[in-house]
Amino acid sequence: MAPVEPAAVSLSNTWPLLRLSSQAALTVGLTTYILRTIYRASKTLSPPASTRTQGPTRWRHALVFGVLGALSLASVTTFSVAWRAVSYLHWSEAAKHDIPGSLWSGWYGGGEGVGYWRLGDWMRDVHLGRGAERIAIGTPEGFAWTSQWYSALLTASLFMGLEGKIISHSMLGAPG
Repeated sequence: MAPVEPAAVSLSNTWPLLRLSSQAALTVGLTTYILRTIYRASKTLSPPASTRTQGPTRWRHALVFGVLGALSLASVTTFSVAWRAVSYLHWSEAAKHDIPGSLWSGWYGGGEGVGYWRLGDWMRDVHLGRGAERIAIGTPEGFAWTSQWYSALLTASLFMGLEGKIISHSMLGAPG
């Protein structure tokens, strides 16, 4: 049986690019929706007299909260992209695939058609969730960081849920 050319059986890059772009679009869409909702609520609801005196303090707290949220989103995005990039580079090195754009073996060093992205093959071969699980609970350090992350997530969820309940009761005129 004759050997099969790898390019003939490699998967398309469409699915991985569609998946990454849909995650990015969903993140941008949800962030825009949340910011629009907060902006509309801040313009339509009049604060009580006791809150008007705290306007500058509230504005400063909102600004700090917004900056922390933007930094959090930027750091999560950076680490998510870096995680995928390192995973792809590790996979291509292990499978002995040329990486496009590399200095000696990519488009720069080999001319036309030497290297191309094999994102479909990478997604088929690599399960990013399993890799994350190995890091999260595979070592004592990873387990400690993961447990701290889950504790912080639980605390933040409880805080936001209780604050949302208190705010909704106070807007409806119910006793908080």
